[in-house]
Amino acid sequence: MPRVKKLSGNMLDHFSIDLMSSDLDDAKNFAYQRVLLSADHYKKRGQEDLDKIQEDIITGALGERAICDLLRFFKQVPPPDFQVYAPGEKSWAADFTDEDGNKYHCKSQTIASAKKYGHSYILQFDGEGSGHKDPLFDLHNPFWGLKCTDFFIPCCVDVDNLSVDIFGVIPVDLLFSESNHLIKLPKATALQETKRAIYLKDILKLSFLQRWGVLFNKRK
Repeated sequence: MPRVKKLSGNMLDHFSIDLMSSDLDDAKNFAYQRVLLSADHYKKRGQEDLDKIQEDIITGALGERAICDLLRFFKQVPPPDFQVYAPGEKSWAADFTDEDGNKYHCKSQTIASAKKYGHSYILQFDGEGSGHKDPLFDLHNPFWGLKCTDFFIPCCVDVDNLSVDIFGVIPVDLLFSESNHLIKLPKATALQETKRAIYLKDILKLSFLQRWGVLFNKRK
């Protein structure tokens, strides 16, 4: 059974999941161990603020934990992978894969960041010298004509209240659809050369089936 205290929310808008204090403890430990092992690697990439990196890792870990709980109401997926890897050993594959081979890619933002900058999800677009290109850009091919099996899951994490809002399980092909125009330039000029953004206001314009259809297809 899914390990979750509460599942609530308007499906036309979002699911909300409450986590446990132990989830935060696990996320903090994972972040500490990861930064401890990879501090030199981050600094070589020009990422000097290790406290900020640790906060980002905690946010991502809590988002994955909540998304796992949501997926387990509908699909069979393994627990989040919180193993700490040496630099260069981390796989950039999907965060979760279900029993049908569907792959799920999680993106998290804190509620504090959303209030300050607006709800958006930043993707690394040009990784040369500054990080990895986000794998989502390599998962879309409009000429394949095959069923999309990769899904983008955006969420907003309230660390203080251990609550996570999840806004959809969206086929990656939809992100790149000319009719939807979900991949955009970031508002910050300094980020426009190396980043791309997906804005929540655009996600919420998608239909119910576009955002949640995969969860209700052959529900277990």
